[in-house]
Amino acid sequence: MKRILLLITLFSMSTFAKNHMLTGSSRSAYNYNTDSGSSFTASVGYYHSISPTLQTGLDASISLLSGPDIYSILPGVILNFSEDINSSKYFKVNAGIVDFDSIATELLLQASFGKRYAITENIVWSPSVQISSFPGVENSDPTLSINIFKMDLFF
Repeated sequence: MKRILLLITLFSMSTFAKNHMLTGSSRSAYNYNTDSGSSFTASVGYYHSISPTLQTGLDASISLLSGPDIYSILPGVILNFSEDINSSKYFKVNAGIVDFDSIATELLLQASFGKRYAITENIVWSPSVQISSFPGVENSDPTLSINIFKMDLFF
């Protein structure tokens, strides 16, 4: 009886293993076409799988800029193009209000496309290309970012 209970517990753990995702990334940039100079961004996120191809969650980030720093917590949706979440291509959309070092708040829209590469069963390298825009900021051009240092942990 103990063996059957152990198998049922292990089965439920492996089924549960792909429902939650923690994500983390960092990137640095130098904005040569504007006067904002260099920046460093670190972000973490949590996403829950609604289905094998759909995840919802939050991303929190801090961007340290030459000017005011940007703090954000953005709700998001991820559409996976494969049910094998460890190796799927994905499209992610985030939108929310961000804080410019307590000087101002603005709407931020982000969209990214990436591909996951399994390192282990639960750890994934997840590089992506992201475009960000502040539609309410005058003379603000969309920013294109390449996120190379992005990892996901599924549990």
